[in-house]
Amino acid sequence: MPFYREKILYVDEEELFCEGLLRHFKSKNSFEVVDVARDWPEALSKTEKLAPDIVVLNLHVLHSDWIDTCKSIRQRQPSTTIIVVAESSENSKEALKAGVNALVAKELPFRDILRIIGSTTERSALVFLNGGTQEHVKPVLSAADGLRLSKRERELLVLLAKGLQNKEIANRLSISVPTVNNHLYNMFRKLGCSNRTEAVYAAMKKGLIDMEN
Repeated sequence: MPFYREKILYVDEEELFCEGLLRHFKSKNSFEVVDVARDWPEALSKTEKLAPDIVVLNLHVLHSDWIDTCKSIRQRQPSTTIIVVAESSENSKEALKAGVNALVAKELPFRDILRIIGSTTERSALVFLNGGTQEHVKPVLSAADGLRLSKRERELLVLLAKGLQNKEIANRLSISVPTVNNHLYNMFRKLGCSNRTEAVYAAMKKGLIDMEN
Protein backbone atom coordinates (compact mmCIF):
# COMPACT_ATOMS: atom_id res chain seq x y z
CA MET A 1 0.00 0.00 0.00
CA PRO A 2 1.59 3.35 -1.03
CA PHE A 3 2.43 5.86 1.68
CA TYR A 4 0.12 8.88 1.64
CA ARG A 5 1.91 12.19 1.17
CA GLU A 6 0.12 15.32 2.33
CA LYS A 7 -0.46 17.74 -0.53
CA ILE A 8 0.85 21.25 0.11
CA LEU A 9 0.05 24.43 -1.76
CA TYR A 10 2.90 26.80 -1.01
CA VAL A 11 2.19 30.53 -1.21
CA ASP A 12 5.23 32.78 -1.10
CA GLU A 13 5.94 36.47 -1.66
CA GLU A 14 9.69 36.00 -1.09
CA GLU A 15 11.43 33.81 -3.67
CA LEU A 16 14.63 33.28 -1.66
CA PHE A 17 12.80 31.98 1.41
CA CYS A 18 10.56 29.97 -0.88
CA GLU A 19 13.50 28.10 -2.41
CA GLY A 20 14.92 27.32 1.03
CA LEU A 21 11.71 25.90 2.46
CA LEU A 22 10.86 24.07 -0.77
CA ARG A 23 14.17 22.21 -0.57
CA HIS A 24 13.25 21.06 2.93
CA PHE A 25 9.77 20.02 1.82
CA LYS A 26 11.24 17.88 -0.95
CA SER A 27 13.50 16.13 1.57
CA LYS A 28 10.45 14.89 3.49
CA ASN A 29 8.61 11.86 2.14
CA SER A 30 5.44 12.87 4.01
CA PHE A 31 4.95 16.08 1.96
CA GLU A 32 4.25 16.76 -1.70
CA VAL A 33 4.27 20.37 -2.91
CA VAL A 34 1.60 20.33 -5.63
CA ASP A 35 2.02 23.96 -6.68
CA VAL A 36 3.34 27.41 -5.72
CA ALA A 37 1.33 30.65 -5.70
CA ARG A 38 2.83 34.15 -5.63
CA ASP A 39 -0.11 36.34 -4.55
CA TRP A 40 -3.48 36.07 -2.82
CA PRO A 41 -5.71 35.80 -5.94
CA GLU A 42 -3.54 32.95 -7.21
CA ALA A 43 -3.61 31.33 -3.77
CA LEU A 44 -7.41 31.30 -3.78
CA SER A 45 -7.65 29.99 -7.32
CA LYS A 46 -5.16 27.15 -6.79
CA THR A 47 -6.64 26.16 -3.44
CA GLU A 48 -10.04 25.74 -5.06
CA LYS A 49 -8.58 23.85 -8.03
CA LEU A 50 -6.17 21.55 -6.16
CA ALA A 51 -7.92 21.05 -2.76
CA PRO A 52 -4.60 20.68 -0.89
CA ASP A 53 -4.33 19.12 2.56
CA ILE A 54 -2.22 22.08 3.74
CA VAL A 55 -1.81 25.67 2.56
CA VAL A 56 1.43 27.27 3.76
CA LEU A 57 1.61 31.04 3.32
CA ASN A 58 4.99 32.72 3.69
CA LEU A 59 4.26 36.41 4.14
CA HIS A 60 6.23 39.57 4.79
CA VAL A 61 3.24 41.27 6.43
CA LEU A 62 -0.05 39.64 7.37
CA HIS A 63 -2.25 42.44 6.04
CA SER A 64 -6.01 42.52 5.55
CA ASP A 65 -5.96 41.04 2.02
CA TRP A 66 -4.19 37.94 3.29
CA ILE A 67 -6.53 37.63 6.28
CA ASP A 68 -9.49 37.79 3.89
CA THR A 69 -7.75 35.18 1.72
CA CYS A 70 -7.39 32.83 4.70
CA LYS A 71 -11.05 33.34 5.57
CA SER A 72 -12.06 32.47 1.99
CA ILE A 73 -9.84 29.36 1.97
CA ARG A 74 -11.40 28.23 5.25
CA GLN A 75 -14.92 28.73 3.89
CA ARG A 76 -14.23 26.93 0.62
CA GLN A 77 -11.99 24.16 2.00
CA PRO A 78 -12.99 23.58 5.65
CA SER A 79 -10.76 20.50 6.03
CA THR A 80 -7.60 22.22 4.76
CA THR A 81 -4.96 23.16 7.31
CA ILE A 82 -3.82 26.79 6.94
CA ILE A 83 -0.38 27.78 8.21
CA VAL A 84 1.08 31.28 8.00
CA VAL A 85 4.83 31.90 8.30
CA ALA A 86 5.36 35.59 9.07
CA GLU A 87 7.96 38.00 10.43
CA SER A 88 5.79 39.11 13.33
CA SER A 89 2.66 38.13 15.23
CA GLU A 90 0.90 41.34 14.19
CA ASN A 91 -2.78 40.70 13.42
CA SER A 92 -2.47 37.18 14.88
CA LYS A 93 -5.89 37.29 16.57
CA GLU A 94 -7.54 38.39 13.35
CA ALA A 95 -5.75 35.60 11.50
CA LEU A 96 -6.89 32.95 13.96
CA LYS A 97 -10.47 34.22 13.74
CA ALA A 98 -10.18 33.96 9.94
CA GLY A 99 -9.36 30.27 10.24
CA VAL A 100 -5.56 30.16 10.34
CA ASN A 101 -4.45 27.05 12.26
CA ALA A 102 -0.88 28.11 13.05
CA LEU A 103 1.01 31.39 12.85
CA VAL A 104 4.73 30.61 12.81
CA ALA A 105 7.67 32.97 13.38
CA LYS A 106 9.85 33.13 10.27
CA GLU A 107 12.96 33.30 12.46
CA LEU A 108 12.50 29.66 13.50
CA PRO A 109 14.81 27.11 11.86
CA PHE A 110 13.39 25.38 8.79
CA ARG A 111 13.39 22.02 10.60
CA ASP A 112 11.16 23.45 13.35
CA ILE A 113 8.80 25.02 10.82
CA LEU A 114 8.51 21.65 9.07
CA ARG A 115 7.75 19.88 12.35
CA ILE A 116 5.02 22.41 13.14
CA ILE A 117 3.53 22.00 9.66
CA GLY A 118 3.52 18.23 10.07
CA SER A 119 1.84 18.39 13.47
CA THR A 120 -0.79 21.08 12.94
CA THR A 121 -4.36 20.04 12.10
CA GLU A 122 -7.44 21.87 10.85
CA ARG A 123 -8.64 21.95 14.48
CA SER A 124 -5.56 23.80 15.75
CA ALA A 125 -5.25 27.51 16.44
CA LEU A 126 -1.76 28.24 17.72
CA VAL A 127 0.92 30.91 17.57
CA PHE A 128 4.60 29.89 17.60
CA LEU A 129 7.15 32.49 18.68
CA ASN A 130 10.74 31.42 19.35
CA GLY A 131 9.63 27.79 19.61
CA GLY A 132 6.76 28.30 22.12
CA THR A 133 3.03 28.56 21.64
CA GLN A 134 1.43 31.79 22.75
CA GLU A 135 -1.66 32.46 24.87
CA HIS A 136 -5.19 31.12 25.23
CA VAL A 137 -4.36 27.42 25.01
CA LYS A 138 -6.84 24.99 26.52
CA PRO A 139 -7.01 21.17 26.60
CA VAL A 140 -9.37 19.30 24.30
CA LEU A 141 -9.27 15.61 25.22
CA SER A 142 -10.84 12.52 23.74
CA ALA A 143 -12.11 9.87 26.13
CA ALA A 144 -9.16 7.58 25.36
CA ASP A 145 -6.52 10.25 25.85
CA GLY A 146 -8.27 11.51 28.97
CA LEU A 147 -7.80 8.08 30.55
CA ARG A 148 -4.10 8.09 29.75
CA LEU A 149 -3.19 11.53 31.09
CA SER A 150 -3.94 12.60 34.64
CA LYS A 151 -5.60 15.93 35.37
CA ARG A 152 -2.27 17.36 36.56
CA GLU A 153 -0.48 16.07 33.46
CA ARG A 154 -3.09 17.76 31.26
CA GLU A 155 -2.56 21.01 33.17
CA LEU A 156 1.19 20.72 32.59
CA LEU A 157 0.64 20.03 28.91
CA VAL A 158 -1.31 23.27 28.53
CA LEU A 159 1.42 25.26 30.30
CA LEU A 160 4.10 23.61 28.18
CA ALA A 161 2.20 24.69 25.09
CA LYS A 162 2.18 28.26 26.41
CA GLY A 163 5.99 28.12 26.53
CA LEU A 164 6.41 28.19 30.34
CA GLN A 165 9.61 26.79 31.82
CA ASN A 166 9.63 24.25 34.67
CA LYS A 167 10.11 26.85 37.41
CA GLU A 168 7.28 28.96 36.01
CA ILE A 169 5.04 25.89 35.84
CA ALA A 170 5.89 25.06 39.46
CA ASN A 171 4.99 28.58 40.56
CA ARG A 172 1.76 28.56 38.54
CA LEU A 173 0.60 25.24 40.01
CA SER A 174 2.07 25.78 43.50
CA ILE A 175 4.18 22.62 43.34
CA SER A 176 7.93 21.98 43.49
CA VAL A 177 10.22 21.83 40.46
CA PRO A 178 11.09 18.14 41.17
CA THR A 179 7.35 17.38 41.14
CA VAL A 180 7.05 19.13 37.78
CA ASN A 181 9.94 17.02 36.48
CA ASN A 182 8.25 13.85 37.67
CA HIS A 183 4.97 14.76 35.99
CA LEU A 184 6.80 15.63 32.78
CA TYR A 185 8.61 12.29 32.80
CA ASN A 186 5.32 10.40 33.15
CA MET A 187 3.64 12.53 30.48
CA PHE A 188 6.51 12.08 28.01
CA ARG A 189 6.37 8.32 28.55
CA LYS A 190 2.62 8.17 27.90
CA LEU A 191 2.88 10.36 24.77
CA GLY A 192 5.93 8.50 23.50
CA CYS A 193 8.07 11.67 23.56
CA SER A 194 11.53 12.50 24.84
CA ASN A 195 11.31 16.28 25.35
CA ARG A 196 9.00 19.29 25.77
CA THR A 197 8.86 20.23 22.09
CA GLU A 198 7.93 16.71 21.00
CA ALA A 199 5.22 16.60 23.68
CA VAL A 200 3.60 19.82 22.39
CA TYR A 201 3.73 18.59 18.79
CA ALA A 202 2.28 15.20 19.79
CA ALA A 203 -0.49 16.94 21.73
CA MET A 204 -1.32 19.12 18.73
CA LYS A 205 -1.44 16.12 16.42
CA LYS A 206 -3.75 14.23 18.79
CA GLY A 207 -5.98 17.30 19.21
CA LEU A 208 -5.20 17.51 22.94
CA ILE A 209 -4.65 21.28 22.92
CA ASP A 210 -6.40 24.06 21.07
CA MET A 211 -6.99 27.80 21.36
CA GLU A 212 -9.72 29.50 23.39
CA ASN A 213 -12.40 31.03 21.21
